[in-house]
Amino acid sequence: MKPNEKNKKKILDRYLAYYQKYLEYDAVLKNSKDIREKCTAKMCSLQSEQSTLAEVKFIEIATEVLIECQGVLKYSCVYNYYLDDQTHENHIFEILQDHLTKTVKTLAEVLETPAILRKRKETVDLTGVAQIQKDNLLRGVEHGLVDINSVRSTDVYE
Repeated sequence: MKPNEKNKKKILDRYLAYYQKYLEYDAVLKNSKDIREKCTAKMCSLQSEQSTLAEVKFIEIATEVLIECQGVLKYSCVYNYYLDDQTHENHIFEILQDHLTKTVKTLAEVLETPAILRKRKETVDLTGVAQIQKDNLLRGVEHGLVDINSVRSTDVYE
């Protein structure tokens, strides 16, 4: 393969990697109506068995934050694609994106737990962490990713 062809393949592979991530989040977001319905069903079931609306409201809040974060992650793939791979900005962006991705994955798993009432505190904490991480990512994009003072710490939760 010629050097020019290798470069073109590398560019195409990079594009396809980011596009694949984008499509994965897009598929999840297209399913957000089902996610919300599942959330409502779980809340109704828990209310009829043992809880009040106030006691299960955290599930709805966590679900909305989860969907919102997934939307941010979807478009963060596009933003990341256009960042220069060799900059500090890209490195910081990928760290923030990775933290949010991991938190969103954990939050989604906790929301799937059948005995979610026993994981109320964990769910509420993860919801708060996801919200902070999402805000940090967005604030970084808006104000630049090299100003360490614009990022709130979530080290307590990691």
